[in-house]
Amino acid sequence: MYKRQILVVFVTLVYVLPDNQGRTNTQLWGVVAGFGAIIALVVARQLAAFHDNTRLIDQLDTTLTELREHEQRLRHQALYDELTGLANRAHFREETTSALEDAEARPGSVALLLVDLDGFKAVNDTHGHQAGDLLLAGVAEKLQQSVRAGDLVARLVRDAEQTAQRILRSMRDPIDVGGIAVHANASIGIACAEERDDVRTLLHDADMAMYASKHQGKGTWNRFQDGMVLS
Repeated sequence: MYKRQILVVFVTLVYVLPDNQGRTNTQLWGVVAGFGAIIALVVARQLAAFHDNTRLIDQLDTTLTELREHEQRLRHQALYDELTGLANRAHFREETTSALEDAEARPGSVALLLVDLDGFKAVNDTHGHQAGDLLLAGVAEKLQQSVRAGDLVARLVRDAEQTAQRILRSMRDPIDVGGIAVHANASIGIACAEERDDVRTLLHDADMAMYASKHQGKGTWNRFQDGMVLS
């Protein structure tokens, strides 16, 4: 495109400049070449500026993409547990508080299942903390497989008892912990939100129900009931 424009300028100059004032053809072409060189320099500078601007735009796009990816990584690190990939306590509180606010018109529509691994300390003591980490990761995978797609573990579970039973059934299969088959057992406490409940109350009630399950022999679940106390 730019070469074509330069050629048009050359032709125009040759056509416009008169040769009736004693100028020779050599002098005329010298003038034309001078103008052509100036135009070529301008066009070359424009091309260079265009190339630099394109490069700067590409660099800016890359930087913005990296910043967005970095922001997403930071948000994920702030909301999810690095070992298991499950929502961490901060994310749990945020989501549960939101769920409780949405459920004010329907008391009891929010249920919390608090799952505690039975004998987890023994795994750490016997096989080491690395084995314990692998066990936690394996249990987290089982939990994710036991709830419905789109549900957040320990968040909104509609059929609490059925979900608790699925979790306990999933624990029957051993988990590979560095080549060692380890059976993980769990005690589950269920608490359903009432009209005036908040996250702290819900956690407390689920904790009470979970310890009731442990005292019954572990590997089972209990729903919180008024008057339930630690024994």
